[in-house]
Formats: sequence, C-alpha cells, structure tokens
Amino acid sequence: MSMINFVALDLETANAYRGSICQIGITEVIDGKVQSSKSWLVKPQNNEYDEWKYTFTNLPKYNEQGKEIVYTVDEAEISKFYTKTIEGTTITNTFTVPNEKVTLIVAKVWDDNNNEKGYRPKSRIIKMKLP
Repeated sequence: MSMINFVALDLETANAYRGSICQIGITEVIDGKVQSSKSWLVKPQNNEYDEWKYTFTNLPKYNEQGKEIVYTVDEAEISKFYTKTIEGTTITNTFTVPNEKVTLIVAKVWDDNNNEKGYRPKSRIIKMKLP
C-alpha cells in the first residue's frame, strides 16, 4: 500500500485581516511520516499587508528516495465570503457574497379583546424593511 506524500503550507495571520500574514510554516510528509518542518516569521516591507508574496529558498529538490519533490501551495478557508482559486503557486481569494436564504416568520397580534369594538380592518399589508 502506497503512503501519502505531500507538503503542507501553513499561513498564520496577525489578526482577522487575511493579508496580515505574520508566520509561514512548511512541512514535508513522505510515506505518511513528517520528514522536515520549517517556519519563518514574516514582516512585509513597510509593514504593509495589501499584497503578499514570499519566496521560499533552500528547499530540497529531491526527497530521501531521490524522487523530485513537487511543491504545491494551498490555504485554509478564510471565510465563507471568499472563494479560493489556485494557479501554480498563486492563490487568489475573491470576495463573493454567498447566495444563502433565510425565512422570516411574522406574527400579527391584535390586543382588542377579539375585535370587541369592531374596528379591526378586514385586511392588512405587512412591509418588511431591509437594514
């Protein structure tokens, strides 16, 4: 049975803002066992977090069996408002409002002793206001 081989990339953020990456970790797993792990602290130039790029250096080209390592990148889900696409080593997060729906139940209560005075209208229009 063949074990799984992969490289995991972990990005840590300084706050809830997805561009505030402060640490990167990478782990190589061969035959289901961790072979190597390394992490780096990140401080973008001018402490700006708008666009993020990082160059990994000194990564091994071959594993212990002499097979070339194919590095890939991935990112954990940021939030339901971003969709992720990966092309090569570029991760693009696109803001997308989910198409989720809710049900609003409206109850109309008459406090008039069961229309004792006879003033209750025969019909009502209920309006819903959006914030």
